[in-house]
Amino acid sequence: TRPEDVRAFVNAWFEAAEYRMKNPAAAQDIINKRLTEYGLQTSEEEAKTVVLFTRQQNLPYFLLSSGIETSLQRLLEINANYLVRTGTLSTLPDVSIIPDAQFIR
Repeated sequence: TRPEDVRAFVNAWFEAAEYRMKNPAAAQDIINKRLTEYGLQTSEEEAKTVVLFTRQQNLPYFLLSSGIETSLQRLLEINANYLVRTGTLSTLPDVSIIPDAQFIR
């Protein structure tokens, strides 16, 4: 594993998310410019459907003891079971090793 790289990526993600929350029009311009390079576009209405969470708002999803049905581990379990049922995965992965709150604290 490369925890320093993961931490750097997560920090950059939250920095970008904070910028987008504080500067929605400027952020959307940046996104649209990048999408255009790939022949894609998004409408203003579509952009409004994106919900970004702060670092603090994300934390409960990573805590296994949070007791919330939408914890990251629970969502991974649901998706993994679906992927096994549909034949996309041949065996059920151990999703308990994936959520790690140390990177968002």
